[in-house]
Amino acid sequence: MLPYPPRGDTGVGTGKVGEMGPLILGLRLRSRKAMNAYSDLVYEKGALVVRMLHFLFSDPSSGKDQPFLAMMSDFVKRYTDKAASTDDFVEVANAHFARTPSRSTSE
Repeated sequence: MLPYPPRGDTGVGTGKVGEMGPLILGLRLRSRKAMNAYSDLVYEKGALVVRMLHFLFSDPSSGKDQPFLAMMSDFVKRYTDKAASTDDFVEVANAHFARTPSRSTSE
């Protein structure tokens, strides 16, 4: 969860942005007390997930990240000029994950 407190129209609030409610509430998470909750939860969480994938797809011994770059390149090629869903991204990531150095060393 995002550790910093939410920003509202009356200043910085208490608690954590990640405690404002479930993502399914969407824009309804925005309130006077947490004007940034929705965008912080959605956009920053997305960046965190991509960074996690970067770590998982990188070779732990050398730090080389070619498998991650290949996965991202494949995703871009498949969906250039098309709409892509989260499920589409998951499908591409799963197809590439089986070939990653971290996956092959854990089995």
